Amino acid sequence: MKKIGITGGIGSGKSVVSQILRINGIPVYDSDSRAKALQVENKEVVASVKALLGEESYLTDGSLNKPYIAQKIFGDKALLAAMNAIVHPAVRHDFNAWVETQKNNGIETIGMESALLYQAGLEKTVDEVWVIESPLEMRIGRAIKRDKANREQIEARIRNQRTEWPESAKIIYNDERESLIKQVLGLLNHPLKGGLE
Repeated sequence: MKKIGITGGIGSGKSVVSQILRINGIPVYDSDSRAKALQVENKEVVASVKALLGEESYLTDGSLNKPYIAQKIFGDKALLAAMNAIVHPAVRHDFNAWVETQKNNGIETIGMESALLYQAGLEKTVDEVWVIESPLEMRIGRAIKRDKANREQIEARIRNQRTEWPESAKIIYNDERESLIKQVLGLLNHPLKGGLE
């Protein structure tokens, strides 16, 4: 089985690349959404988050208090590292279980989308890494629109994200000049499907 890691900064277009893969029959594990789900579903993770950040980390319905958590961790590198040390191992375990399910279904290629692929050590679980790159102002604009956040909040998140990549990573440019679909399918050496042009 071939495993492709998909990463890049906030607003770079990771989810668009993942969707192109899905349309072409390649399942993609979304580690960021799974990380959020595990912080609600996994009892050990929940207990650890509460111990680190307090009971206020969760709302009365059991969902994550996202504004509270973001305010606590994005300005404090030590707290962010401690939070990642809780969540990243849970995501790795969850991903490995998902991969086994895909193997059992006869899937030959899978993707894993993660903003924190390298920070979480998840690059060791994939065969190759695709990095989505996009101009900074474009990324900020997309993230503000998508997350309904202000510029300061987005810039704080960007400061916590990786900006340099290993030479082994394959770069996809999402700058609205080159076709994303052609770049993705070129890396896959994959014929067009689903009427994509």
